[in-house]
Amino acid sequence: YDHSGQMLTSNEVQSFPVPVGSSKLFISLYAFEAYSNVIATCTSNTEDILNLEDGFPSDPISAATDDTTLLGFLPSANATSVICTTQGDDGDLDIYLSWDSFPDPTDYDHSGQMPSSNENLSFPVPAGSSKLFILLNAFEAYTNVVVTCTSSTSDVLNLEGGIPSDPISARTGDATLLGFTPTANAASVTCTTEGDNGDLDIYVLWDSFPDPTEFDHSGQLPGSTETLTFPVPPGSSTLFIMLYAFEAYSNVIVTCASTTEDFGSDPEILPLEDGIPSEPISAAQNDFTVFKFRASADAASVTCTTEGDNGDLDIYLSWESLPEFIYDFEHSGQDLGSNEMVSFLIPPGSSTLFVVVYAFEAYTNAIVTCTSGAGAPSPSAAPLPLNTLFQLSLSAGEERVYELTASSGNDIVCFTNGPEGGDLDMFATSDLATLVPDASSSGPDSEEVLEIGPVVPGQRVFLVVSAFTGTKDAYIECIDNLLTIQRGTQISVPDTKQGQSQYFRIPFNMSPSTSAAAYTTCEIVGPNGDADLYIKWGGFPAAGEFFDSSGVCFSSEDVASVPNQLSGGTFIMEDLYIQVFAFKDFSEVVLECTESSAPKQTDPLKYATNQVLADGESSSSFRLETCRGTLFSVTPDRSGNITCILAGVDGDADTFLFWDLDISSLSVNNIADAVNRTQSEDSNEVITIPVEGNTLTTLVVANQESTALRFRCKSEGPVRATNAPTTTIPDTTTNSTRVPTSTTSSASLSTKIPGLMLLSSFVVMFASWM
Repeated sequence: YDHSGQMLTSNEVQSFPVPVGSSKLFISLYAFEAYSNVIATCTSNTEDILNLEDGFPSDPISAATDDTTLLGFLPSANATSVICTTQGDDGDLDIYLSWDSFPDPTDYDHSGQMPSSNENLSFPVPAGSSKLFILLNAFEAYTNVVVTCTSSTSDVLNLEGGIPSDPISARTGDATLLGFTPTANAASVTCTTEGDNGDLDIYVLWDSFPDPTEFDHSGQLPGSTETLTFPVPPGSSTLFIMLYAFEAYSNVIVTCASTTEDFGSDPEILPLEDGIPSEPISAAQNDFTVFKFRASADAASVTCTTEGDNGDLDIYLSWESLPEFIYDFEHSGQDLGSNEMVSFLIPPGSSTLFVVVYAFEAYTNAIVTCTSGAGAPSPSAAPLPLNTLFQLSLSAGEERVYELTASSGNDIVCFTNGPEGGDLDMFATSDLATLVPDASSSGPDSEEVLEIGPVVPGQRVFLVVSAFTGTKDAYIECIDNLLTIQRGTQISVPDTKQGQSQYFRIPFNMSPSTSAAAYTTCEIVGPNGDADLYIKWGGFPAAGEFFDSSGVCFSSEDVASVPNQLSGGTFIMEDLYIQVFAFKDFSEVVLECTESSAPKQTDPLKYATNQVLADGESSSSFRLETCRGTLFSVTPDRSGNITCILAGVDGDADTFLFWDLDISSLSVNNIADAVNRTQSEDSNEVITIPVEGNTLTTLVVANQESTALRFRCKSEGPVRATNAPTTTIPDTTTNSTRVPTSTTSSASLSTKIPGLMLLSSFVVMFASWM
């Protein structure tokens, strides 16, 4: 077919252009369910449908649930971008847009599907396109909605390189679009947002407008401060940036700056004499300064240092060729502040060292010194702040020395974590001259834990980290807030600010009860904020990337379990470490870890209610937070098959179906026992199963927060006798289950009309085009 309407009623509206050269239109009506007294009307028009004037609001538009309204918009000559908005104070509409053809919910170029009647879309005008068609789909009935489309001959909210934008504010769910053109020969771009309220996410895409499902790079940290650095792909020219308001924010500043990270074809390289400090250098954020250093003929090692009292700089070093920032270098110093020290051996045959000083933050009057050494480099230490997670990059054989200063009488615990294939070792010493270890950790991978103590406030300790196998994606943190707890004891978690963590440890203890328990389960409960729980045997979770189990629901109530034994039955003889991370500020959270015979997870049934629906009845619109669930029960009227549909506009929800379920027996531990389930990666689910019982109960669980959900089950086949036992009747018809509206703009039309031989009614209508 060329066009179709497949709404869940007998009311369809389709509007479309007349193709050049076409004269007659054929229409077939297929009875997905039996219907009567349906009226079909086709109307031709010599005018395009509901034309919008550039920049002028439409007349108010109202629609019943599932109705569609089609509009057309012709941008101004030479327009490069279009902004379309809808404004209404009731109901819920979705907007679908296509260039030069009529859109529908499965085939469109752009869409807005917020759970309201307010949509805001910005997008470029593709080369060769002339007319924009807009479809409004009434997910819920709405009244007096106004639609406005405005074209522009300039790119959307252009940013100038390195110059902050005007302050930007947005409501929850709003999107703001910006454009940025890097300088000629630029090799990388850094974009930052700065704000002290709300929560925004940033999505960037080269030469096309991004959205939360299609982007090249994104920043989705809690809060309104984001930093992204990324390369300029060959052939790319314009960067588009979308700010999405996860929570309303105000007065956010956006800055994008480009750099020639490969230093151009003829970079200015400053000479650096052996052992002689450079002239003071200053740089704006993201700028580079390049030095060339030649080691003495008999040298075996080199030590390079930077000294400064403001800003934050990093150094990247390579032998015989310029290092490529972030991607390919032999040595680096990336500590906080402008004081770096890197020492290393000279590879055989090498003599010329290139040193790149990068301004992570603007700095002034920094000094750079490189000195040749006759033997192995003598260690020197860079300060490492406590209770702060840092990324760690080391080449094979490279060593990094840190200075720790105890701030309390608590023991200091340092841990590293990294991807498979890396191997880091650590030792602590109080004597930097002799480097005699006081304590060490040297496992066969990048996961190390080293406890240093006892210490007194103000005491200095030196930590040496060496790479047996290189890694660029590891983390290191030294903390003095580790609390030791015992199973079965409730602990108050200190109130924690967004982005910070509290750490706990359960010491290994082979007690009779522990050895008999199959799992250790940890649970946090709190009245506010959002706390996430990570647990790991023998090492610290780091940045939410390395853990054995987690609970990350959209609240401060989380549960996570880990097995006490390996797959072969060997008991895990290690300490258990727990991280409680503040995704949002929280207070009054309580932590308890206990022994359990079965694993537990955050219970989606805790707040679930059961709603009884009639066969074919649609639920009202509902919303589920992450890890929450709700129940629906339907008694089929027919004894063939039953089709259940869950439709949503965002998030990710799954369905689990049970026949004749005793709801009181349903628990988080037997949800997975459901024989019938749907688990796609969005909140649109469809399943058709035989009628095999009297009542079908469906559990809907949100893996990610899902809004504007609707649910319905409809049976088909012979009518069931009242109170008669259920008999499964083989389905002799083609399965004609319909797929609900897709929320992905790249979705293809996946619904098929059954073959004409199976049509229960077939109406052919002929119309002469006017």
